[in-house]
Amino acid sequence: QTNIVDENSQVNPLTAYSKANRAAEIDNLSLNDGNFAVTVLRFSSIFGLSPRMRFDLAVNSFVLDLFNTKKISVQGKNNRRPFLHIKDAIRAYKLVLQSAKDKIAGQIFNVGSDNQNYLINDLVHEIRDAIGNNCEIEAKDTHDNRSYVASFKKIRSTLGFESNYDVKYGAGEIFD
Repeated sequence: QTNIVDENSQVNPLTAYSKANRAAEIDNLSLNDGNFAVTVLRFSSIFGLSPRMRFDLAVNSFVLDLFNTKKISVQGKNNRRPFLHIKDAIRAYKLVLQSAKDKIAGQIFNVGSDNQNYLINDLVHEIRDAIGNNCEIEAKDTHDNRSYVASFKKIRSTLGFESNYDVKYGAGEIFD
């Protein structure tokens, strides 16, 4: 069972990227004061179509594999990760910018959706089913232990944020 992490959970950055993000959170939050509101948004793994398409992101990469080879290969089938469509990420930015200062100043928000916390093996099956292609799925274990389930209760209760776009929608738009 993977523990559910919220904004108050102990963080354990494992990669140079996540360590740099955590350092930036600490440095930027220290700038929060009466004249300058700082808010940290911790985004789920992003997916979806964009003008500058990235295929190094999990969902996007799996769809590209399916498109090119009629096969999805995944390492870490038992890892868990939360996902968020790029359109919802943009909506979260806009929501924070339009929110009252007393709700967002000095705050950290996980941004995502409880129903998009996926076991990676389930995620690739959802992608295959969304596209409607009968493809091979090659799912293996990995020693990569970047696995977690996030709670999005704070952003939902404080700012009313709910995601509008799911993996099925995103996988279909990318494939098309």
